[in-house]
Amino acid sequence: MKVMSLIILIFLVSCGQFVDSPYATNAENLQKNIENIEIIQESFVTQDFKIAFISDTHNYYDDLRDQIDFINSRNFDFVIHGGDATNLGMQREWDKFFGIIEELNIPYVVAIGNHDMLSNGTAVYQNLFSRKLNFSFLRGATLFIIHNNNNWESSREEEVPNVSFLREQLERNDYEQAILIGHVQLDDDDRYSQGQINQLKELTSNYNVPFVINGHNHNPGEGTFGKATRLTIGSSAFRKVLSFEKKGDEFIYEFLDI
Repeated sequence: MKVMSLIILIFLVSCGQFVDSPYATNAENLQKNIENIEIIQESFVTQDFKIAFISDTHNYYDDLRDQIDFINSRNFDFVIHGGDATNLGMQREWDKFFGIIEELNIPYVVAIGNHDMLSNGTAVYQNLFSRKLNFSFLRGATLFIIHNNNNWESSREEEVPNVSFLREQLERNDYEQAILIGHVQLDDDDRYSQGQINQLKELTSNYNVPFVINGHNHNPGEGTFGKATRLTIGSSAFRKVLSFEKKGDEFIYEFLDI
């Protein structure tokens, strides 16, 4: 009996301290996206706005801090994060990210990325930011549609990308132009069939969608998707911020070095 007790004691000591589980979900129910969207809409004065886009921060914490400092030093109205705030969706990663992004002195909205859905990351995201992974909000006459298009990481029972949700939003009559924001590039032919891509192109072409904006690919860049301009925000590691501004009838965008 003494030998068995000694073996158990040695095993417990050799294992060291159990720090955290990949399935921990002890995040507070903060719903920061909902809170911040209310601020964005209440602060509406004109149709114009200036947004800072960042994405794919993963564990590039020093670069993220520098992005936050840069944004705070400029005249932006709000921030949109394009997803992949984490590497593995773990609670401690979310805690680290949340502590840094809360240093912003303007409101922010966070989309969910494919890495964020690993482990139990979706549940943590839903506590911290938004129960809904597909949502929208108006800023003046511009409709921002943020959607989960991480099909590999989502439940097979879900429609991802959710074309029904996108169509429902685009059929609204309370906006002049819509900006579509999803983590994965919409013409990613590894993830989506050609039929899905064509369906998404048809949607964005049939309605006034001048821009589709994504993260996922770490290199910042631009291209086209159907009739829309496609902007890839890029990773924090590239030390840039995508400035996106509406001034009158004109949209102005630029990748700024921080």
